[in-house]
Amino acid sequence: MIPRWRGFTLIELLVVLAIVGVALSLIGPVGINQYERMQVTEDREKFLRQLDAIEFNAFTMDAEVVVELQGQALRVLAGEQVLQARTFEHLRFPNQVLTLNSHGYWSPNEVRWVEADSPRRQPLNPPAIQEAFDAD
Repeated sequence: MIPRWRGFTLIELLVVLAIVGVALSLIGPVGINQYERMQVTEDREKFLRQLDAIEFNAFTMDAEVVVELQGQALRVLAGEQVLQARTFEHLRFPNQVLTLNSHGYWSPNEVRWVEADSPRRQPLNPPAIQEAFDAD
């Protein structure tokens, strides 16, 4: 008896490759979109963490700090000296100047930015501090 070779035929392999190709064409764009959203979220979280760090540093230095936001750039100034400069790839800022006093109070109270064509805003002062300041 002649031994018979067991394996896959060319047609079977082509059918499997076609199924895998269709699955990748459906899943690929979703994966790319998710990756882009993750990059935007990462930039936003880095930006908000940086604002927290600036607030902490102003409090520990007992100094007023100015934060300038323009385009995709953030600059932190103490007097005329530039303390930090950073560019965010996925965030855009309208022209804003935020002042942080030595007690950790921001003026104005809110920061605005645009991410993925969606405008965002974040209050900077806790509500209790903002209410006390507004009462004065």
